[in-house]
Amino acid sequence: MTTREDARSLIGELLADPRRFVEDGRPYALLDAFWRGEPVETLRPLLRSGDPWVERAASFVAAELGAAAEVLVKDVISLLSSRDRLARNHAMEVLATCADGSQAEAFGHLAGMLEDDDIGIRLQAMDLVVGATTGQLHALAEFLRDHSEDRVAYANYVQMLINSGLSVAQIGSMLHSADALTRRYGAIAVKRLAQTDSGVAGLATDVEDPDLRDYLRGTSGGLNDQPP
Repeated sequence: MTTREDARSLIGELLADPRRFVEDGRPYALLDAFWRGEPVETLRPLLRSGDPWVERAASFVAAELGAAAEVLVKDVISLLSSRDRLARNHAMEVLATCADGSQAEAFGHLAGMLEDDDIGIRLQAMDLVVGATTGQLHALAEFLRDHSEDRVAYANYVQMLINSGLSVAQIGSMLHSADALTRRYGAIAVKRLAQTDSGVAGLATDVEDPDLRDYLRGTSGGLNDQPP
């Protein structure tokens, strides 16, 4: 069987019974078909299927392909609102890996994930912002500035983070803000700057928000492999 025939057979299997395909671990076989030469564009209709199990399988493959999934950046954006938390997670990973350079603008869509109802998704989004390139941070700030007037303050936090303009006192104030999203941007600043600024690192020991306290101490749980 050729790689193309193998991929088509696996996709047919996925579409016939998406849940069983995922629960039987078959996405790994599908990934192997792509590693062996199946065109990455074949994933496009799967990423847009609307079925959470199909979205989970296809987004898993896209995330595992790493930089090779660059052509799918625009396709995964819609998955940020998927009913399946793992599909949302995989979509974020694709954006973190591939939305840079000429496609950096797409990275801005991670802004909304910092407000996701799922704490695991929120913390994952925070980690991806912590590890973002300067170009991705510029895109994030621009996205926040352009999409809502009430997000301009957060855009300013990101811009100051880029320019090393956040003082220890400012970050400490952010961590203790009454606004949950401000506290999250404060935690991002701590994680991003702590290795080079001992004063910032010390802020991690005095955080009242229990989710962020665990996050900064590295004890937060990850995403569980559960049904959509």
